[in-house]
Amino acid sequence: MNQQTKQFLKTILIFVFFGSVGLYLYLARPIVDLPVEPPITYPSAQSCEKLGVKINTLVKQANHCADDADCIVSEEVKSLCGCWRFINKNYNTNTIKQDIELYNNQCVQRVLCEPCLTEPRKEEVACENNTCVINEFAIQAQDEILLPLILHPVRESGVHTTARTDEGILALFENTQTIWSQAGIAFEVTLEKVRIQDQIAPTTMGSYPFFTHVVASTNDNALHVYYIRDLAGANGWTVGPRHIAVADITTVDDFRATAHEIGHLFGLGHAADNEESLMASGRNGQKISEGEIHTARKRAQQF
Repeated sequence: MNQQTKQFLKTILIFVFFGSVGLYLYLARPIVDLPVEPPITYPSAQSCEKLGVKINTLVKQANHCADDADCIVSEEVKSLCGCWRFINKNYNTNTIKQDIELYNNQCVQRVLCEPCLTEPRKEEVACENNTCVINEFAIQAQDEILLPLILHPVRESGVHTTARTDEGILALFENTQTIWSQAGIAFEVTLEKVRIQDQIAPTTMGSYPFFTHVVASTNDNALHVYYIRDLAGANGWTVGPRHIAVADITTVDDFRATAHEIGHLFGLGHAADNEESLMASGRNGQKISEGEIHTARKRAQQF
């Protein structure tokens, strides 16, 4: 074996040796786990429900008072629907605000929300039975609001033509007037027949495209009530910004159905679990709460 071959073999052995050492050190190294971000978890439906109950309980507890001066309207402590609530001016809101923030960030809205009532002025707030409420007497002491309103019997319109007489419509609306007198709201009534050109009968509740032209033809500040043969099963419906329709056949008193739909024009939503309320859906209740009165009057003054 010549010298050149020996040198080549020596070089090979050196590479094999150090390669083996390197492989051994690599395989013998301590295995270190890299930090892994924990998976994002969201509260279960059950835990969100419990959190919602907790928030509602705290909101109720925050509303306590010894006199009128204790009561304030809070924009921080809100219902699950984001509506203002009464609280004691000295109430520590930190805990409840954290819970509300947690609920809003991590829980899917699981409650049916209606429009929030209009925030009352300071003079309209009172402490009654150690609870902050809207002062009914302060509202009643306000001047009566008189609004122009036009009753429209739908005539000469084929499938839409109402069977109601003019006298019957005027008579039923007198009872509607009585209901809204609770809120100090009255209507200056005129009667004017209307004709609907589209002769296609409604087939889906809430879908009444034939009213589009009728509503567009009004250019006054009056409220408009249309008495029509059928609304595909609905007692009444809001068909425009100042326009409602009431069917000939209703499952509740027709004057009450009219008053209920007017309530929607005034910004009131449905009142759940209160059959005595005017704003209960499919019921014959006629009562209007102090909060609803306040909201309705505020809206009525904008017409």
